[in-house]
Amino acid sequence: MTKIIKSNTKSKIIILITLVILFILSPIITKNLSSIGSINNSRDYGDAINLDKKNLKISVLTEPIFIDDNWSAAKAAGICTGEGTYSNPYVIKDLVIEGNHSGSGIQISHSTVYFKIENSTIYKFSNGILLNYASNGILFENNFSNNTFGIHIKHADNNSVIGNIADGNSNSGIFLDNSSNHLISGNIISHNVEIGIFMQDSTNNSIYTNFLIDNVGENAWNDELTNHWDNGMVGNYWSDYSGIDADDDGIGDTPYDIPGVEGVQDNFPIWDDGPDVQIPGYNLFFFLGILSVVVIILSKKLKKS
Repeated sequence: MTKIIKSNTKSKIIILITLVILFILSPIITKNLSSIGSINNSRDYGDAINLDKKNLKISVLTEPIFIDDNWSAAKAAGICTGEGTYSNPYVIKDLVIEGNHSGSGIQISHSTVYFKIENSTIYKFSNGILLNYASNGILFENNFSNNTFGIHIKHADNNSVIGNIADGNSNSGIFLDNSSNHLISGNIISHNVEIGIFMQDSTNNSIYTNFLIDNVGENAWNDELTNHWDNGMVGNYWSDYSGIDADDDGIGDTPYDIPGVEGVQDNFPIWDDGPDVQIPGYNLFFFLGILSVVVIILSKKLKKS
């Protein structure tokens, strides 16, 4: 009976010590479990493309939109809001437009008023959006994926293309034809079959802080000397950039040559060498190992006593 009582006492002591150690280490364990979750939920550039395509929204389905210098009629029909001024542009937003692989999801022609296309998803068209002889527009945070051309701009001036996604189009993600003075910035252009950004007979355009990723033909094509592929401090991210970043400042040490006319470069290509390699939960495993060793030692000592 005495031996059984001693055995039970030893077991209780071991359990008590184990619980105390676990209590002390619980903040560390919790932190590491949280870190593992963060790592599992983290995404590199490729993951962002696959998982953050605006999820091809299913909110407000609508028919294709064609505006040919008739914004007042479009407003009367409830297609847009605003007045067409700099401070109060016409706004089309929050739409989902699905096509049948022809025509344009949105076409704006012969327009000089101020307008903005925002937060919309347009897919399965020849052109996700076509700006034809249209100026003073902003395309902001839209998804133009799975078309022939994602964004097609021709004979147009002074438009801004900011924060959009053009992924998986069968020709080009963004195609500028005979167009000038555009800002193209902060866009994700990926997995397009021909060219990511195609500049044809287009001049004085500024293209920077875009992410051009795994476009099959070329990430970009440029046939004019006057387009600028960086802003003097930062350029674009190129998935096929072969340079290095020896000083680790986030900018590649050598320019990225833009295919097309000779001499056009992104002088400040964005560099990314991926996240630092870490062992998820290393501290957790370390302290659990210590805990196991402590329990074994205590067990042996208590057995001898």
